[in-house]
Amino acid sequence: EEHHPAPPWRHQLVRALQVRTKDPDVHLADWLRDGAPMGIRRPIGRGMLFPEVAAESVADPDEVLHRPLRDNHLSFTGTGAREDTGPQLVAEHIAEGFGDLFHDAAAASEWLGSPISFAPLGCIVKLRPGGSEKARIIQDLRRNGVNEACAVPERQVLPTLFHHGQDMARLLAERGRDDELEVLILDFRSAFMTLPLHAAERPFNA
Repeated sequence: EEHHPAPPWRHQLVRALQVRTKDPDVHLADWLRDGAPMGIRRPIGRGMLFPEVAAESVADPDEVLHRPLRDNHLSFTGTGAREDTGPQLVAEHIAEGFGDLFHDAAAASEWLGSPISFAPLGCIVKLRPGGSEKARIIQDLRRNGVNEACAVPERQVLPTLFHHGQDMARLLAERGRDDELEVLILDFRSAFMTLPLHAAERPFNA
């Protein structure tokens, strides 16, 4: 039943499942327990599922923390914004425990024990197949320079149908040609939002 104070993930259960399924991304359970790194104050361990790249940052983290505040994107509150969709979504995220709200920057810095980096916000609206719309909040970590301070050891690419076929072929090879193979697809609501950020990395996500 142990879990991080923020999300409900039972990291020991996830770890046991990873052992049973021989998942090479062994760092996930640690992230769920302690918070995920960004490759700034905490290194990112390789998950062994993506192509390896040279993990080098090009910006000094302390310099990034002292860059001035940039305005939000027009999609958030300016021209082209959908009424108050952006601010409403932020309020909902706060209510669901996906972030903390402070009176001002000084209060946030005092709580986190560090200067903070301000990320311009945007609101992306996508049309679902049924015709309804789904809105998402983005933090532009490229615009405020935070991405430049991250050392990421793997190229982030999504698995393809070819990878899925490889996985099924490998599983069948371990069993037999006449065995049946079932595929389960899980989609967790707000899954990315439930992954906690390591406390040392939080000043870079204001």
